[in-house]
Formats: sequence, C-alpha cells, structure tokens
Amino acid sequence: MAMAKILVIDDEELTLEMLSTFLRISGHEALPALDSASGWAILNSDDPEAILLDIQLPDKNGLVMCRELRENPETADLPIIMISAHAPPLIDEAREAGATNYLAKPINLRTLQTTLAEALL
Repeated sequence: MAMAKILVIDDEELTLEMLSTFLRISGHEALPALDSASGWAILNSDDPEAILLDIQLPDKNGLVMCRELRENPETADLPIIMISAHAPPLIDEAREAGATNYLAKPINLRTLQTTLAEALL
C-alpha cells in the first residue's frame, strides 16, 4: 500500500499522538488536529486521502462534521473512518452520517492498517 496523507481529528492528545505514530509506522503521513476547526483548516490547505474522525470533539460532534464533509463537493468522496470509545458503539449513527467505516477505541495497529487499506482502495 502506497503512503497516504491521513487527517486525524481527535481531542485527546495521547490518542492523537498514538494514531499519528501508528500511521507513520504504517508508512503514512499523519495530519493531526485536536478539533473540527483545525481539521477544516488542514482540509483547506492540504489534500488528505482519508480522515480518522473522533465522534467526541470539543467544538462539534464528529457525526455532524462527517455529514458536513459528505455535503461538501471537495470532501464528499474522502474515506472517513469514525473512531469512538462510546459504548455501545455508534456504528449505525456513523454510517447514517456517511462514514466509510467505524473503529471502536482502543484501536489496535493491525485493525487500523486493515481498515485503512480497504478505505484507500
């Protein structure tokens, strides 16, 4: 799998760091953002090939952002992998919002690699 730029939006710095490290280990470039506003700023200045999007964000619900990404012609086709520690998992809600896939936290490296490989096909 070729290297891809992946936008990672998560409000927990440790999770953001861990996911960014996972992506680098997997040969990708991580574009980290702590909230949706930072995520949009990165989207406006860079061209990520996929997005890892947490549901719980400080400035906006990730499900709302996912819908906005789908409604925007420039981001409508981007693979969006929702991530959440929410129990029970919000898989149906994520799919309804337009998510490509859903990963429950804690996320392991192999699952992340497989999910990204499928999303980037």
